[in-house]
Formats: sequence, structure tokens, C-alpha cells
Amino acid sequence: MADRQAIENMLASWAYGYDEREPERMRAAFAEDAVMTMEIGLGDDKELMGPYTGIDEVMGLFTDHHGEQRDQRRHVTTNLVVLDETDDSASI
Repeated sequence: MADRQAIENMLASWAYGYDEREPERMRAAFAEDAVMTMEIGLGDDKELMGPYTGIDEVMGLFTDHHGEQRDQRRHVTTNLVVLDETDDSASI
């Protein structure tokens, strides 16, 4: 269970870093060899983005637009789904 709490804390820390434009806080959430894909939308309107490979590419996805973004984002992390949890580990 401690791993699940660590994942929840890291995700919340990343979200705060994104909202406050603190790239070093965001970067701490990813491994150097991170790979990320995203699905946005539903059904026929679903858009697949990525894969973004390596921490620099993943970070670029989130930080490249910070200079142009004028609104204040507030990401709230709830309903975290843990796909695999043992006494020693957890993954999302």
C-alpha cells in the first residue's frame, strides 16, 4: 500500500508543478527513459498522441506551450486506478 500512496503523491506533485509552471517538479515524476502516450476524446473523435519517448520529449509535451498559455490551470488528481498492486509494488 505504501507504493500506491507514493504514486498518488507523485501524481499530485506533478499536477501542482504543471499548474504552477515548475518544470523541475514535473520532471521528478518521470524516469529518464519514460515513454508516454495519451488518448483524448471518445469513440470516433478519439485522438491518439505519442508515443513520446525519453524524459525530454515527454517534458516538451507539457512545457513547450507554457510561454503562450495565459490561463491558470488547476489539475486535481482523484480516482487513481491502480492496475497491479502487491505488498511490494504498485503500477498505474
